[in-house]
Amino acid sequence: MTENVMKTAGLGALTYQASVMEAYMSLGLVTAVGPSHDRAYCYPSITPLKDMETVIHGTSLLSSAFQAAVHGVLRTLIDQLGVTTFNVGISGMAAVDNDLAADFQPGNKTTCTASVIARCDHESLWHA
Repeated sequence: MTENVMKTAGLGALTYQASVMEAYMSLGLVTAVGPSHDRAYCYPSITPLKDMETVIHGTSLLSSAFQAAVHGVLRTLIDQLGVTTFNVGISGMAAVDNDLAADFQPGNKTTCTASVIARCDHESLWHA
């Protein structure tokens, strides 16, 4: 989506990540973790369903909120769903500043982002 299309849609000059975050927020799928000065945001990906991906945005790898969010997602997969095999990918580990809107403005560093994907028989989870 181009910046002009985003402005026309009322989204302002936001990046792709901000557009995705706004879409998930409008669906009520975003959970904030941590106090306002150190916050991480988690949401379960609605695409692709088969991978059960959870995305976490935070301010840095050293952020206690980011660490708590990643830990919470992994503990939920292990303790509540019985998942023992998963992949975790983290990018943007040097990002700083924890203002969500500012983080996603063009020219600013993107936040630290983790993607957690369960690697198991997903069909069995739906019937557990």
